[in-house]
Amino acid sequence: MSDQQSHVTAPRSNRRQMTLVTESEIPDPPAPPNPTPTTPSSTTSATASPTRIDTDELISRAAWRAGIVASLTVITQILAVRLVLLVAVLGSVGLTYLAVSSDDLLRIAALGVYCVGVVGPVVLLAYKRAS
Repeated sequence: MSDQQSHVTAPRSNRRQMTLVTESEIPDPPAPPNPTPTTPSSTTSATASPTRIDTDELISRAAWRAGIVASLTVITQILAVRLVLLVAVLGSVGLTYLAVSSDDLLRIAALGVYCVGVVGPVVLLAYKRAS
């Protein structure tokens, strides 16, 4: 086993490496002749280049999409702030229930610290953001 190689290498391929020999330009195909009278003129081809109206419509759609995305972003941020506020208030309600259910002074002190340290700043930030 000591005469074997310590690492495995991939076997070499017998094919040569590809090289660029020449570069040639292919001319554009000639334009198709005018449609015959039997072909309906109301149909359009799927490969037609966009006209000015199509370009304006694409720009309008892109602007509309950007506006919708911006509106959804603002709504999402507002709802996220409201959700954090809701969780903080629900936590304070639960902690209040636990503190009032027994006559332990440390539980009431913990409730006061939570309300001053968590609920108060969250409500203040939500109020500032809303106005």
